[in-house]
Amino acid sequence: MKTVSRGLVAWIAILLLLLASLTLLRLADAPLVNGAAAEGAPATAVVKDCERFGPVSSGGVGYFHECTAAVSVSGQVEIVEFGPDELSPSDEASPVGVTNDSGEWRRIADHPFGFLEVLGIVFIVSCVFAAFSTGWQEVFGRLTFRNRSPRKVGQDPSETDVIELLTPDNTKFLARYLFLAISGLGLMGIGGTFLVITDQLRTGGFWQVSLGGALVLLGALVLGSVVVGRRVVTKSIPLVVTAEGLVQPLSEGAHLLLPWDEIKSLVFDDHVLGEQVSIHVVLVDQEAEVLLREELRGNSRFGHVLASMVPAAEAERAAAIVERFKPGVSRWPARGIKRGGFGLVTAVRRTVLRWKDSTQKAKAESPGDGLTISRISDAKQHQRLGLVFLAFTLILGFAVFRDGRLGVRIGLGFFGLLFLSATAVAFRYHLNPFTRQLVFKPRWLTVVTKTARTRAWSIRWRDIDKAFVQRTPDAACRLVLCPAEVVDSYYPRESLARPLGLARESDRFIVISEIELTAEEIDLILPVLRKHVEVVDGQSGGVSR
Repeated sequence: MKTVSRGLVAWIAILLLLLASLTLLRLADAPLVNGAAAEGAPATAVVKDCERFGPVSSGGVGYFHECTAAVSVSGQVEIVEFGPDELSPSDEASPVGVTNDSGEWRRIADHPFGFLEVLGIVFIVSCVFAAFSTGWQEVFGRLTFRNRSPRKVGQDPSETDVIELLTPDNTKFLARYLFLAISGLGLMGIGGTFLVITDQLRTGGFWQVSLGGALVLLGALVLGSVVVGRRVVTKSIPLVVTAEGLVQPLSEGAHLLLPWDEIKSLVFDDHVLGEQVSIHVVLVDQEAEVLLREELRGNSRFGHVLASMVPAAEAERAAAIVERFKPGVSRWPARGIKRGGFGLVTAVRRTVLRWKDSTQKAKAESPGDGLTISRISDAKQHQRLGLVFLAFTLILGFAVFRDGRLGVRIGLGFFGLLFLSATAVAFRYHLNPFTRQLVFKPRWLTVVTKTARTRAWSIRWRDIDKAFVQRTPDAACRLVLCPAEVVDSYYPRESLARPLGLARESDRFIVISEIELTAEEIDLILPVLRKHVEVVDGQSGGVSR
């Protein structure tokens, strides 16, 4: 029943929008004043016949006339068909002054509603764009009264090991409500325009007024949905459970694998209210979050939240699927059990990192693990740059007030804002210098950049085929990694790789470009590198393991 009501609402809305578009295009050419005098007119028209259309026709909603008249121009008479409401049956009694406007005969009167033609075209394009953005499959599904409920488990054997995760889609949240607000205000504005124009033209009748009122009501309902609608916009992410781990599909047929050996547990947390369950993943190492899609990296009290609201029955099914491939990995804290055993599970120990400008050794499982190479930006250099940018900003601000030309003021003001923003960035880095770190851990190599926020990316040692140490004549060295193909699935996008100081060469090599290593630091990290990967030292040209 709910599907049928949604389908009916969709059909009614489309019908209203279609009729509104046709009516707008018709009213765009309607004259404001009827009964213009024929004296002094370049041509006169004598009405011969009129046909009445309405209440619903190809001209939209409302009653209107299309008349045929005999037009006299310099003693010559021709029969002309006039557009909607240019002439009316009341004009049969006397000639009417007309004029030829670009090949179209029109009454000599004001035609002030030409803007409605542009408004109608924009209105039609907006409706098509809204349907395209929503998705044609979704639109046709509503119009055909299709039930959009998920398919039952077991319909397709290939889908029995797929878990559908509903995650918040923050990128669409603002766009959705902004679109609804603009659409609601636009519909109310168009409906109000119908009411005003109908009152001024004294044509169209009850049906045209009803259309305007219906559009105002529809706009009010759309605008009201912003207030009473759901506050969370979600999207579905399929999670395929396999013997290797959890497979997350990416764009263009690629996928990202989170192996079972990186998962400590999957937590199914019962909500206090409602039959809803949230699903969380607890990782063995925090660095393993790079093996999760960005939408699934949200932190929770357990680890990372995969889905915030899942029906209890679907969560039970997901837990059963996981237990079939990895017994004992799922647990339900609210029920006080862990699948595959009894008793409560101890809390996950969290690691607190303290940033220092040094090359240091931290407590590790074996010698060399935990080695950290750190770099801190030059705060004084940022202070000098900030002062220079501030001076330019003040000079441009003085010039804006001294010059009286508007164009020059706009140009100088634009450049002044650019220098002002550069000043703010420079002083921010002066007060909070950014830190770059290269951290060698037992199972991971991590690159960290700390500014106002901390960004980090890690790569597993087993995913590195070779490591190259590039030495230069000025004694500076860089670390270059030859990654395995699997790294392509979790290498950061360019907007994140650039702040981290990572560069990808044409041969797929990863260059840690922003941390130049000294000879002493190379001597420290070489034993660590050789313990995990094959190393090519640029100085000796040899390969060691």
